[in-house]
Order: sequence, then C-alpha cells, then structure tokens
Amino acid sequence: MDASDSADRPIVRRPLVYIVDDEPVILELVARCLAKAGYRAATFESPVVACSAFALAEPKPDLLIVDYTMPEMDGLELLSRCRALAPNVKSLSVSGTLTDELLRDSEVRPDGCLRKPFVPAALLAAVRELLG
Repeated sequence: MDASDSADRPIVRRPLVYIVDDEPVILELVARCLAKAGYRAATFESPVVACSAFALAEPKPDLLIVDYTMPEMDGLELLSRCRALAPNVKSLSVSGTLTDELLRDSEVRPDGCLRKPFVPAALLAAVRELLG
C-alpha cells in the first residue's frame, strides 16, 4: 500500500459514548464491552462531573449511557441538563430501579432502557439500535 491509498480512504470516526454510573464495576464492564465492539468510551462515577465534561466536549458524545439512581443527581436530571446543551444526543438508561411510572411523569425520556442486570449482548444490541 502506498501513501495515496491511505489518503483516498475516508476517516471513520468511532462513536464516543459517555457512561455514567456510580458503580465502578458496571462502568468497567460497559466500557470493556463497548471497546471490544469498536466504540470509544469515557466513564464517569459522578453525574456532576459527567455533566461538566459534556458541557465542555466538542464534538459532543454520540450516546449517553446513564444509571438512574446515583448520588448528587439522578439519570433523568443528567439527561435533561445534557439535552439542554445538545437536544439530539441519544441516551440509554441502564437501571434496576427506573420504572414506567417514573418515565411517564418525567419531562425527559431516554431513547432506550436496559434493565440491570443485563448481558453484554443486550447492551450492544441497544447501543447499535440507537446509533444506527
């Protein structure tokens, strides 16, 4: 292969996913699963730190994967703040406590929901569906 071959190829940007969960084990599991599938991942144990990083990020991440129950701020509040900055950001709630009733009463809704515990194949299927 010569230099002109690589110059003709389009640069493919791997999707960036922000993972926000106060459980380090879940963060590591999700990040590893996504990395093996070719995604870039940034992990955050604090929704406040994630919100600040999101505000500063350019370009914005392609997907937010958020836990619902976290200290400082719940996942729907985090999603609301991020969507105020980037209305079209995709989101996946990964939670064992988020109910249909909570979603019905919320002004903001994630694009997808995955119940904990989950298997990696279900996570990847949900991510692929959201990112196309």
